[in-house]
Amino acid sequence: MSTDRFGGYADTVTAPSRRWAPITPHDTDALPEIPKAISNEGSPGFVFLVGEDGTVASFFLAQGQERPLRARVVKAEGMTAGMDLRALF
Repeated sequence: MSTDRFGGYADTVTAPSRRWAPITPHDTDALPEIPKAISNEGSPGFVFLVGEDGTVASFFLAQGQERPLRARVVKAEGMTAGMDLRALF
């Protein structure tokens, strides 16, 4: 069993991620949970995200980059980044 010296601290939007899950881009389906950040483990490129207010914006993600983007939907259409995205919680 691992010891977590920081386990008693609050989990906030700025705290390091404690969980992660793969993202499957889709033009209308919302993510099951809004992440703290999105990580791109695939090839670099653009992702199109829908925010909590419904606004669509494009963001460039380099390979290995983690960005604090709290998207509701990760759209498949127009995406040029690799298909290896992770939601960080």
